[in-house]
Amino acid sequence: MYLDDIEILYEDTTSKKADNLKWRSVIDKVFPKDKALKIDWFSALLVLPQGEPLGNDEMVYSLTYTEYILLEINKGDLKKEINYTHKEYEKFKDRQFQAFKKTDEYKKVKTDIQKVGRSDENIDSFLRDYITEYTSKILNE
Repeated sequence: MYLDDIEILYEDTTSKKADNLKWRSVIDKVFPKDKALKIDWFSALLVLPQGEPLGNDEMVYSLTYTEYILLEINKGDLKKEINYTHKEYEKFKDRQFQAFKKTDEYKKVKTDIQKVGRSDENIDSFLRDYITEYTSKILNE
């Protein structure tokens, strides 16, 4: 992965329009010498929803889709790309969560969440639903 631009939203005080917010590139100010900067500090599982939303969920962050693309990025390099149907993606999350439960990171995260008073069952349900936020590699495929 390479960073090719950074944009900021600013208020154009010279504009007479009600919507006077505009985007401006600042990459030359942040990285004046680099034109294509490899993002070698970034590792994550990126989930790209595809297709049509399933159901009519008013909570946009919890919408489900007909298909997903899962990208495993390690230090800026694409390691895996997997295409899933909705059902396959849900099965992946189950497998990923079961593998995550065997790690020290799971114990740490669970302890941290318990401190705010959530029940074990509630914690596991939450972690399973958002497993790609807590793992940066495919643990069990």
